[in-house]
Amino acid sequence: FLLLLISACNSNNRHLGTWVSTDEQGRELQLVFHEDSTIKLSAGGNVVISDEPTIVENGEKLQIKASLNQEKEPMDLDLVMYSNDKPDDSRSMRCLLNMKSDDELEFQIERNSTNRPAKIDTASPGYQLFKRVK
Repeated sequence: FLLLLISACNSNNRHLGTWVSTDEQGRELQLVFHEDSTIKLSAGGNVVISDEPTIVENGEKLQIKASLNQEKEPMDLDLVMYSNDKPDDSRSMRCLLNMKSDDELEFQIERNSTNRPAKIDTASPGYQLFKRVK
């Protein structure tokens, strides 16, 4: 029973950890999912999405957190923008996440859109295959 419970808990957190990929420009992408729902995305060593709150020029405090619906396959992944600690749905991004295995995940986003992609599309410019860093 205990082993079953541990594996059930672990399956809900399969996405946690550090993942790497290479984008179409040849830059290394690093995607990190933390237990507190914060995420970090960097491209070529430059932070694109920070796992720390960011204060912007107008004094607004911004942070992005991951909200994952694991009941679906592929899973709905919302990158929820928090402005001054309040969710701002109009600036959030709707994505798809598919765990191909414990060591590979597919990420799909519609570029320049807040709409969720209809499916994982490996030919789409918004598709990225990540491999787990061990």
